[in-house]
Amino acid sequence: MTTHPRQPTRFLGHRAVIKCLVASACIAWVCNALAADDIGKQVAELVEQLDAGRNQARQSAEDQLIALGIEAIDHLPAMDGNTPREVRMRLTRIRKLLETQAAAEASQSSLVTLDGSYELAEALEAIHAQTGNRIVDYRQRFGQPADKIEVHLSLDNSPFWVAIQQLMERADLSIYPYSGEPRAISLISSDPSAIRATAYWSSDQAFRFAAVRAVAQRDFRDVRQTSLRLAVEVMWEPRLTPIVLRVPLGRIQATDDQGRPILVTAESEVLETPVQSTVPTVELNIPVELPRRDVHMIRQLQGEISAIVPGRQTTFEFGELDKSHDMSKTQGAVTVTVVATGANGPVLEVRILVEYDRAFDALDSHRAWIYENEVFLRSEEKERTEHSGYEVYQRGENQVGLSYKFVALEDLEGQTLVYRTPATLSVQRLRFDLKDIPLP
Repeated sequence: MTTHPRQPTRFLGHRAVIKCLVASACIAWVCNALAADDIGKQVAELVEQLDAGRNQARQSAEDQLIALGIEAIDHLPAMDGNTPREVRMRLTRIRKLLETQAAAEASQSSLVTLDGSYELAEALEAIHAQTGNRIVDYRQRFGQPADKIEVHLSLDNSPFWVAIQQLMERADLSIYPYSGEPRAISLISSDPSAIRATAYWSSDQAFRFAAVRAVAQRDFRDVRQTSLRLAVEVMWEPRLTPIVLRVPLGRIQATDDQGRPILVTAESEVLETPVQSTVPTVELNIPVELPRRDVHMIRQLQGEISAIVPGRQTTFEFGELDKSHDMSKTQGAVTVTVVATGANGPVLEVRILVEYDRAFDALDSHRAWIYENEVFLRSEEKERTEHSGYEVYQRGENQVGLSYKFVALEDLEGQTLVYRTPATLSVQRLRFDLKDIPLP
């Protein structure tokens, strides 16, 4: 009697498992909704105690709110000029601590568990469900045959980039970073002539590093002009978009295949690479001395990177725009102030000031992320009006003033300004460790 031991695994892999994932997601949604309602009640009760008569009661309420963890953040009230001083002080401490904790957790690697055979679309859907990272099959739009692919995966709480690497190797796919898909990774069929770079990549937290190119130059007129540039591609989980990456060249170390050090040139410099929101990758070009001719590969390339990473998106709402200004609200490490409103010729203008406790140079004039924040007006009937443009009227180390223009309205009566921005900005320290990079 012939048996087919893989058939049950295949059935469980791409049919029952996906159904279980959907069912689990529905159950989790209901449970999360109930848990959120319960946490919301606890937060509301504890926030009232922040203004209690006895200091012991106030401190106990603060400690309990912190103990609830990052799930409590969405239930904390926004602060304005009417918030009592004691409550404002304690809420500021609580939200900063929890937002910092949330940012640190968000920078960690997502985990994937999939064991069995799956159709490609089902595997991508399952990874998205587990990590929040959107992955797009881009083959057809890239002009490639989009045949169905079945892939066998063996992942048990594996880091996201380990999961993606395994999926790409077993489905013969590669990442195409220039699809323009927002907050997504796009996959295409691998070039059959390309080298399989399975050995020289590494990951740290939510980031992936891969050696993609080595360019050697030898000037016969001036031996001092010989050089080698190593291109390292940096990617990140699409749910998380850094603002800028910095690489101190003095913290990079390289050795050749005989264990000898390879000197990094310009080691006193710091490479700085801005990030485009629609391109989930940047390329670092690391200059090193050209090794001797008997060196065939770089045995190890190690280094450190710092990334300015935005925290959770938080929402500010300001009403009665036609009656008042200089309204400030604080959430986490950011304060947004409506400085002034009114007509400027045929245009309605709303001026806001966005200020972070510490911006880490993220608000420098050439950083585009702050201009991409969502901002709109919402009427009492929930109708949404987009702005028609903006200008920067003020800039400081930790603040930026933006004037938004609205042309589709006659006045601001009954309108609420909605502005979304990261609650925190933080610096994450990362390390890469690449091995056995072949030389040209």
